Amino acid sequence: MNKIVKIKVCKNEEFSFISTFRLDLLNALRRIAISEVPTIGIEKLQIRKNESNANDLFLSHRLAQIPIQSSGYNTIEGFNYPSDCVCESSICEKCAVIFTLSLTNNTTMLLDVSSSNLKSNSKDHKPMPGIKITTLGSGKSIEFMCYGRKGIGKMHAKWQSTTICTVTSIAKITPKEKCDLVKLVEVCPRKVFKHDDETNFGLPDIEECDFCGKCQEFAEVEDGDLHVFTLEACGQFKALELFLLAVRLLKNKCKELKGGVDELIIL
Repeated sequence: MNKIVKIKVCKNEEFSFISTFRLDLLNALRRIAISEVPTIGIEKLQIRKNESNANDLFLSHRLAQIPIQSSGYNTIEGFNYPSDCVCESSICEKCAVIFTLSLTNNTTMLLDVSSSNLKSNSKDHKPMPGIKITTLGSGKSIEFMCYGRKGIGKMHAKWQSTTICTVTSIAKITPKEKCDLVKLVEVCPRKVFKHDDETNFGLPDIEECDFCGKCQEFAEVEDGDLHVFTLEACGQFKALELFLLAVRLLKNKCKELKGGVDELIIL
């Protein structure tokens, strides 16, 4: 029976669990989490004044990589993709979030300009605070307006919602008959094995095995039935929320496929 055996980590930025789910199913969830969860990303920039130490091109690149935090998936689901909007890829409230920044350094020191200085016209979509954009010298100013649009990771990295998403198998290791268990313990660089007077042989840290193959002289190593799924979020969503969104999208894809197959059978 497929189930989650153990939740290893459940934090805002990371979610990881051990399960008996099929490897192809977990890999489908991994690919969807990386490239198909829609988010808001800064796409267009109108610079009115830029006296910072960053040129306009660098500034646009920095802004595009700032994660836009959304209050929930429903707030993004109600947004249109620019190509599908009735405004025909212009700017309107149904397909864009407007961010503005206007700042002057009135001190004699250098002043850091960060994502915390960006103001959003939407209470549901705000930039992740504390990310440095550029630096202003004394008496210098910067003013611009930028637009957040809906997209997915396969379109551009600025819409990618994960930094890392991996699926790894937990090894199944069986010592060969009459092998030297002491040497088996010593040869492992990750110290996966244990052998002492109290425990004849054990695998207390089997999750650390990376299939390096150095123990194959003494043991049989193969993929086990357990798999580790690890997801790290960029910041648009909490990691657990992002995983559940990937599950939801995969479920919808399966429904669409079933509907298409049913129509084919009828024909």
